[in-house]
Amino acid sequence: MKLIDAKGMRGATTKAVAREIGISEEALYRHFRTRDEDLSHVNAQIGAGFREIARGVSLDSRDPLGQLEDLVLRAVRFVEAHPGIPGMTYLDDVHLHRPDLRRQMWTDVEGYLARIREVLEDGKRAGTIRRDVDTGLLAMMLVGVTQMLTFRWSLSGFAFPLAERAAATWQCFRSLVSANSGGGSPGRADDSE
Repeated sequence: MKLIDAKGMRGATTKAVAREIGISEEALYRHFRTRDEDLSHVNAQIGAGFREIARGVSLDSRDPLGQLEDLVLRAVRFVEAHPGIPGMTYLDDVHLHRPDLRRQMWTDVEGYLARIREVLEDGKRAGTIRRDVDTGLLAMMLVGVTQMLTFRWSLSGFAFPLAERAAATWQCFRSLVSANSGGGSPGRADDSE
């Protein structure tokens, strides 16, 4: 994944991958017969990373809003540590030519959304999240806002601190959904200079 983070998918040729891990290109083919297999492996690593984040948060004893914050910020820090992830998400190979990867990404995204919905439902039951909100829509909104922030970060050439901006975005989102919100300022997440 480091090579894709540094050079993108175009730069992750079999020769470059072999050089990066210190083996010959022929030896690489003993592990991955094609570049598609390599892409599948990277995609599986990304999905496993997000599943691990969701599992870690599920063991957290914090209140649901704190768990949700951890879930979002851990995911953003994972992406920030692997800047190749946003590009993987939008590869036309995935969307047009690799239905297996598209299905796997779909499954991973749906699992992540389901975990967010669970935490939101826990918050509604605990009285920390407004009872009048649709948890499915809220989960999609939170992922959408985070994804757009990540997309802008990638397009900017990683010019701003993603985790810092995500934390400000989270505070805004929290003020909108919290049952205990005092109607205060939702915070500033704008990254325009």
